[in-house]
Amino acid sequence: MMTNLKFLLLKYKILLEKFDTKTKKPLPIKKRKKLKLEQTDEDLWEKYFPDPEERAEWQEHFEDPELAIELYSITGDASEAYEWYELFGDNTSKISEWHSYCSVDEAKELIQLSEDVDEVKEWLNEIGDIDEAIEWKEAGFSPEEAREWRTSFSPEEAKEWKAYGFGFSEASDWKDAGFDPYEASEWSDKGYSPSEAEEAKEK
Repeated sequence: MMTNLKFLLLKYKILLEKFDTKTKKPLPIKKRKKLKLEQTDEDLWEKYFPDPEERAEWQEHFEDPELAIELYSITGDASEAYEWYELFGDNTSKISEWHSYCSVDEAKELIQLSEDVDEVKEWLNEIGDIDEAIEWKEAGFSPEEAREWRTSFSPEEAKEWKAYGFGFSEASDWKDAGFDPYEASEWSDKGYSPSEAEEAKEK
């Protein structure tokens, strides 16, 4: 594990190499490639991982030193970095985003909802429970829709009512009147309201 000072210095070095120090703007891709060509993979490994044991640990998990360097700046740990890599591949921006939000073990569960951190946050804000959120998403609901429907319906019930073309308020009224989605659809097609259908049904 790197020291805090080493971690900060490494992040600073990476920033310097990706940005023009005079203009403070990102280096063009061609220039970045040219800079990379000036250093061999061996040079990069030795430059950013001077400790032989630490270097060997990272090389055990990664062949590309540039990827290892970026992951090093995010996680600081080779084993953890590899776990993130198994989830998101070489998408270091996504890894960085998730790493700042939760642990890798939590991410393994949360990505069942979405690989988009913002969407995951929305689901958890609206529903709270990850398993229930997954059920609602699989039933075809957005976080906002699920928040409303879950007050009166299970995911499967809501899915069925929605399949018959009912919105939440209308479905609630028909359900309270004692109708299932099929019956409600039949009566509704005949022009009956829930209360009218209920009254007609009792005659």
